[in-house]
Amino acid sequence: MVTYPTAAGDITGGFRRFDIWLGLAWLDLKLRYRRTLVGPFWLPLSSVVTIAVMGFIYGKLFKMNLAEYFPYLACGLALWSLISAFIADAHSVFVQSAHIAHQTPLPYSLYVLRRVANGFIQFAHTSVSFWAVAICFRVPFGVHTLMVLPALAMLACFGFWITLGLGTVCLRFRDLAQIIIVGTQLLFLATPIFWKIDLLADQRWLATCNPCFHLLEICRAPLLGQPTPWESWLAVLVINVIGCLLAFAVFARCRSRLAYWM
Repeated sequence: MVTYPTAAGDITGGFRRFDIWLGLAWLDLKLRYRRTLVGPFWLPLSSVVTIAVMGFIYGKLFKMNLAEYFPYLACGLALWSLISAFIADAHSVFVQSAHIAHQTPLPYSLYVLRRVANGFIQFAHTSVSFWAVAICFRVPFGVHTLMVLPALAMLACFGFWITLGLGTVCLRFRDLAQIIIVGTQLLFLATPIFWKIDLLADQRWLATCNPCFHLLEICRAPLLGQPTPWESWLAVLVINVIGCLLAFAVFARCRSRLAYWM
């Protein structure tokens, strides 16, 4: 029987078993859309409807150029689906994996990586709507677009530590799950997704103090063919470093008791 006596060994072991967590993530997707006609393409279809409705309504309300607003909105909604999935679903990562954890001596971090991989698989389907809108409105892709690759890597890092940290805490305090779900909904309204930061005028700090804005911006700017503000990159680096340290500290302290809390 393989054991992982330390938190660092658990995380290292989880990354090494990529064949398992990738396979489980793919299985989650297949089970979710089993016996459906359209399957995972329900995600881009629902996104297209949302973009069409919100684009026309909010584009008119904010008096924006629709050729610029539709790609902005489509990109924001696709990226938010990934970020919000990491935050809102983190509380259940260990609860839903309890039946496996009690029978198989796998590293706990493997279940976190499974959830992160699942989020990116769903994002790959959701982002189809953005690419369709981008092609339709001729978004000027260029060299800046390549910056989306390291930006997505930073989002993966964020997804790992937020899922690890919140998953551990929420396993012990189950009531926190409802607070996180409500908080995620409030973050959606407070993050420049369907509105632009320029609308805040001299109150831009209300958006720049929101960590989700910077997580969104490092990916959205290159996907729209724009340079990424260095402030957002710096903010995300600080967020990930501090988040990783806090999540590791919580996980290391509570890891020996996770099996009893499941």
